[in-house]
Amino acid sequence: MAETIQNELIQYMFLRDNNGNLDVMGCLGLWFGKSNDTDIEIKTLFGHHVAAVLTGAYDDWKKTPRGCLALMILVDQFPRNIYRHTVQSFAGGKIARTIVDEAHDWLHDLKPEECIFVPCLIMTHQENVVDQEWGLRFYNKLEHLLPTELHIFRVILEEHARIIRISFASQREKRGQEEPAAWLSKHEVAECHETFRAFDKDGNGSFDKTELATVLSSTGRMYTEDQIQTAMDRISGREGSTSITFEQFSALLRSNMNTSLEVRARRLFERFDADSSGGISLKELKLCIRGMDDLVTGAEIEEMLKVCDSDHNGELSFEEFSAILPRFEVV
Repeated sequence: MAETIQNELIQYMFLRDNNGNLDVMGCLGLWFGKSNDTDIEIKTLFGHHVAAVLTGAYDDWKKTPRGCLALMILVDQFPRNIYRHTVQSFAGGKIARTIVDEAHDWLHDLKPEECIFVPCLIMTHQENVVDQEWGLRFYNKLEHLLPTELHIFRVILEEHARIIRISFASQREKRGQEEPAAWLSKHEVAECHETFRAFDKDGNGSFDKTELATVLSSTGRMYTEDQIQTAMDRISGREGSTSITFEQFSALLRSNMNTSLEVRARRLFERFDADSSGGISLKELKLCIRGMDDLVTGAEIEEMLKVCDSDHNGELSFEEFSAILPRFEVV
């Protein structure tokens, strides 16, 4: 019985043709698409299993790699459909993390595309730098085995890791007691001030809990008040902190200034351009943007393409693509 349910879950998430070949574009549409019909279908077919697993059922599935993959779909993926845009959509995160600790050889026991889910996506959904970097190291070993169209996951994993490094920096990484001018150029200090002012809504020169919540929500995740307070304490280095100074905030951005904006933009462009045509089509744009921000609708993406496609050829050049990036804070 358990094996039958596991196979149903895996077959639902990994679409294949009659010969067993992965339908890559169909999978990307399912994984990144935002469809009420799909959400309803998942709830109808698997909602009772999701409810059960969130209360601790099916723990014995971890004994096999395929069981782990099916379990991950139930605790990490389907809650995002069934409880979309609510805190409950992330309720299975801790259970999912325990899956990675199982002594399985993922690359040997699962198909390459399945390894995107276990362990990569599990680790990129964790809110600590150690797990984020572990997931990236695993992906580095996995990428050459994947279809080119799935290389978009490097962008997703790297951007999630970048946000976590900013939001939950360790004490060693923070330089909150130093003046930013001691280790940043004047241009970099100006960039920090610009970013800081964008979130410092009351203009008092510091972030309070509400303003920090706005920063964290830019990752596309929802956080509880306790999680926000924990982040504030870690950034400021003080328990029960009520504010974050500009110096503390700018220290968090230091690691992100080692690579120029143009270099990062070029790297993203090449990964969005799945067919290496030199331009990003509407289809490629939809898949990539929804991978970073699933609140963006298809109509909004089409409007972005229309506005930024200055030569009206139906694709985005590198220069046109660069104009979109600030909307998602990915550079």
